[in-house]
Amino acid sequence: MELTGRQIRQLRSLANRLEATVGIGKAGITDAVVHQMDNALEAHELVKCSVQGSAGMDTREAAIALSRPTHSAVVQVIGHRFVLYRETHRDDVEKIQLVKYSLLRQPIAQSARFQMEAGRLCIREHRKMEPSGQCARQPSGTTWTPSGRV
Repeated sequence: MELTGRQIRQLRSLANRLEATVGIGKAGITDAVVHQMDNALEAHELVKCSVQGSAGMDTREAAIALSRPTHSAVVQVIGHRFVLYRETHRDDVEKIQLVKYSLLRQPIAQSARFQMEAGRLCIREHRKMEPSGQCARQPSGTTWTPSGRV
């Protein structure tokens, strides 16, 4: 599962208030831990996990090792805690609405060129044009047309 940077930031902010619900002890990642994490992901979509110092593995290693069998994405690793995310298939759970791509995800030149040809965008400021043909926050008397500056 691939997450964009914006989606990761959104999930990190949501995970900030969570308490660790799954713990990895000195036995490491066992089938019971994988089953518990799988159930927690189905119930909550976003789960914080803690790794005890006696686990014998690094926190990042534990996060990657636990994300593979649960088919989840590692959102964050800090200290002895990490956060995993997976979209649930259950209908009775409130789902997290991840941010989607916007028009500005495209290269600015493409989106600006499209808007410019439609006569709706000032190339300089990447803002909508006023009905008079002038851009907001530009020197008076300077207008933008599809052919350029007038």
